[in-house]
Amino acid sequence: MIRPINNEIHVATNWLTKSQCKNLVDLAIQYTEVNGWTTDRHKEYKTTDIDISICGGDMFDACNDHLKTAILPLMAHQFELPISDLAIEDLFLAKYSATKGEQSMLPKHKDDSELSFVITLNECFKGGGTRFIEDDVTVSPSKCGAGVFFCGNRLHSGVEVVEGERYILAGFVRVFPSTPGSTAKLKSLLKQAEDH
Repeated sequence: MIRPINNEIHVATNWLTKSQCKNLVDLAIQYTEVNGWTTDRHKEYKTTDIDISICGGDMFDACNDHLKTAILPLMAHQFELPISDLAIEDLFLAKYSATKGEQSMLPKHKDDSELSFVITLNECFKGGGTRFIEDDVTVSPSKCGAGVFFCGNRLHSGVEVVEGERYILAGFVRVFPSTPGSTAKLKSLLKQAEDH
C-alpha cells in the first residue's frame, strides 16, 4: 500500500517482506563483524553505514534484486517516470543507535540526488524516522519493510533513535530523462520541492 503525503513524498507500507529485511540486517551484522561500519563516506552529513556497491557477496546480490524487483519499479510508478530513466547513485545500509557515543540521528540536510528512499529494516527501536522540515511532517515507519521515497532536494532530517538500534536501507537515485514527458515531470518535481 502506498500513501502519498504530497506529490513528492510517498510512504510504502510493505516495500520489502519481514524475512527480506531480517536477511539484510543479518548480512550487515556479519559484514561489519569483519569489516566494520564506515562513518566518513558522506562529506557533509556522515552516516554509520555500509556501502552496498563495495560489500559484494550475498548482501550486494540481495540489494540489487530488491532494487530491480521492488524499489525502482515502485518509484518509477509513483513519480510517473520510465524505469529506464532511474539509476541508483548510492545505496547503503545505515545504523542509528541510542547507545551513547554512536550515531542516533542525522541533522537537517538535502540529498544530492533527484530522488531518495529510506526503508526500515527492523522493529526493535524507539524514535527514528524522516522529518520533512518545510512540510512539518515526520514519517516514522516502525514496521520493517515500510519506507518513504521523496525528492532528494527536500530539506529533511533523520529523527533521533532514543532506544535500541534502527537499521535502514537508503538510496540516492538519479533521473536521466529520456523523453520530453519525463523531462517535464522531473522539472515539475524539482520545482515543487524548491518551492517548499
